[in-house]
Amino acid sequence: EFDPTGQYLYWAVGNNTSPSENSQDLTNIHGKILRINRDGSGATDNPFYVEGGDPNTNRIFALGLRNPFRFGVDPDTGAVLSGDVGEADWEELNLIKAGANYGWPITEGAEGGGFADPLYAYPHATGFGNGSITAVMVYDDGMPVAGQKKVWIADYSLGWIRELTFDDEYTSLISERTLD
Repeated sequence: EFDPTGQYLYWAVGNNTSPSENSQDLTNIHGKILRINRDGSGATDNPFYVEGGDPNTNRIFALGLRNPFRFGVDPDTGAVLSGDVGEADWEELNLIKAGANYGWPITEGAEGGGFADPLYAYPHATGFGNGSITAVMVYDDGMPVAGQKKVWIADYSLGWIRELTFDDEYTSLISERTLD
């Protein structure tokens, strides 16, 4: 998906196998969010960009993801929100920031350890099966409430859609509503 200016393409790539150290390895693109120019090169202000450096490393915007299955870009602010399908414990919605490490495979969910915590997480396993966050959409109905942003997520395995309301900088969850 392109940023609001149309200059940069964001690309989500899963870690390619499980368990795997790919997500923490800056020499490959697996388990990362990439940010690339229209010609396929890495954006020169990407956090790991080095002039004349490895082309894969130059494309990396954020790392430490297991399976960023879907993501959305806020059309107003350019904020990138990505779902990350968990393995054992948590499904995550992450606010993707330049150079952030989301911790996979060392951690999942909001377990700290010096890694970027998810914006929102919910248990992977429930009495109804294992979760799989498979949709993320930043929603703009044309009549936004001042100071608020709406994000819709869906879980394929658990069979629901959830509306999340955040503050306008995606730092606080204001409310959530589940549609079955």
